[in-house]
Amino acid sequence: MTPARASGLPVSDWPPEACRGALPEVLDRIREPGLRLATWQRRLPAAITAWVGSGFLPPAGKCTWTLAPGQDAAVALDQALAGSVGSDGIGHARWQQDVLWLIALAWRIAPQSAALRVRIERVEDDGCRLFHVDRVALRLICTWLGTGTQWLPEGAFHRGGLGCGCNDHVQDWSALREVAREHVAVMKGEGYPGNAGHGLVHRSPPATRAHPRVLLAIDFG
Repeated sequence: MTPARASGLPVSDWPPEACRGALPEVLDRIREPGLRLATWQRRLPAAITAWVGSGFLPPAGKCTWTLAPGQDAAVALDQALAGSVGSDGIGHARWQQDVLWLIALAWRIAPQSAALRVRIERVEDDGCRLFHVDRVALRLICTWLGTGTQWLPEGAFHRGGLGCGCNDHVQDWSALREVAREHVAVMKGEGYPGNAGHGLVHRSPPATRAHPRVLLAIDFG
């Protein structure tokens, strides 16, 4: 049975497949062999988190778009957010700046990418509660509201059980880790060259209408 909240590993017992740091440059380390997760431990202005928590809702709860090299990211963002709820005020302006900064960060990490696939979503259910791996090369993710992405280090699960339709393959729930809200993480997926069978095992934690998540995900290579 899944516990309501796992204790997680001690801070001193940081898994070897992950790294973290206080500067965005730590995300560049994701390309190192053996690493599956790099996390930039940052803090955002209170105006951003307060605004996102005030009821922001993307069109239909989720908006996705593809950004080509050289395309104006600000224009694409405005088009994607057309019709969203709560798109005004200084908090919204600062949040948009954060989105554009994270898009620019993804381009810097992988300047050779043919495109970025961007998704902004408000999650109010437990549809992604199952641990899985991504079929992409790299994914940048940031949660502005709610619980951050949860992941498992090697040895805490049986990889052969992925895709079984349940979380019975998790062998050590106490090893559960979480990317903190506001932090920025880059995860290595199955599509990364030479990483087939070694993608980071993670999930979107359960959410509700009363306790939603608002997040950004950018897939790239």
